[in-house]
Amino acid sequence: MSRTKSAQYLCVSLAISATILYILTRLTTWQDFSALWHQLHWNWIAVSGLTYCAEIVLIGVRMSTLFATDRPPSGLTILVSNVHNFANKVLPARIGELAFPLLMRRYVGSSGTRAFSALILARLADFYTVMIAFSTVYILQRDTLSKWGLHWLPVALMWLTLLLVSTSLLKDGFWTQWLNRLEYVPVPRWVDRMRKFFLSLWRDLRVALRTGTRPGILTRVVLYSLLIWSSLYFVFIALGRAMRLNLTLEQCLIGASVAIFGTMLPVGGVGHFGGLEAGWTLGLLAVGASYSDAASSAIIVSVMTSFFALSIAIFSFVVLELRSRQVPKRLIHYPK
Repeated sequence: MSRTKSAQYLCVSLAISATILYILTRLTTWQDFSALWHQLHWNWIAVSGLTYCAEIVLIGVRMSTLFATDRPPSGLTILVSNVHNFANKVLPARIGELAFPLLMRRYVGSSGTRAFSALILARLADFYTVMIAFSTVYILQRDTLSKWGLHWLPVALMWLTLLLVSTSLLKDGFWTQWLNRLEYVPVPRWVDRMRKFFLSLWRDLRVALRTGTRPGILTRVVLYSLLIWSSLYFVFIALGRAMRLNLTLEQCLIGASVAIFGTMLPVGGVGHFGGLEAGWTLGLLAVGASYSDAASSAIIVSVMTSFFALSIAIFSFVVLELRSRQVPKRLIHYPK
């Protein structure tokens, strides 16, 4: 990516963050935010922090399972995943996703292409799990959410896209034949390098997905995904309890669902500030919370989750650096 495009990308992210922050500050006041902050129940904050740690560990364990070949040690994958999680929160518009294959290559010795394949498969599992959760909450609370115009069309389009992508990865057909033919089309050298990378990535994805469908592995991946997103739901519910919001469990679930759905969008501001805050605010407004409570609590949720991610990332990065100085830097091949 050129410097001009990088600057434009950063400007767009800054604009998104500034817009979301401006809207939140217009919906609340410093006095209301301060009052909500001072009434925080720190026992619930501790519970949410511990649950967040458990979620991050599960993400690393699942990522290790998703490697089709040369499976790396789970402990190192967890540490890398922790740093990657924070990079995703800091860097704009999900650029932080690129950190995972780079970190796996540097600290574990894994192939960057295979690490990227595992990451994409993890994101597919995440999208399916989030869509199931969001659809379930929508069905249960459709009368409330329909007042905000959240109809089935965008949900149906997301499901259709996910089914097409996963089916094309798993089954031989038109997409496979088309991609194989691309390998023999004459193109400039720089285009050929990109083509080889994407063809290699596509084939690794197919191998990883086919391997992941063996009995036992797919079950574990599904179980990990359910535990990961259930943990994140509990993190949001615990933070809601910590802020002593006058909301029922069902209302907190709606707020968490829209917030989680917002984090899955491919756009975002600097510091991952945007989708989560906007989603949490809209979710609480949809169930009747006041503008001030919705906006103030969104900022607190953002601050707390960022603090949790930063603390875990610092610890993980220090451990990885200390280990890298003791172990020679070389490409390590792990047994299948």
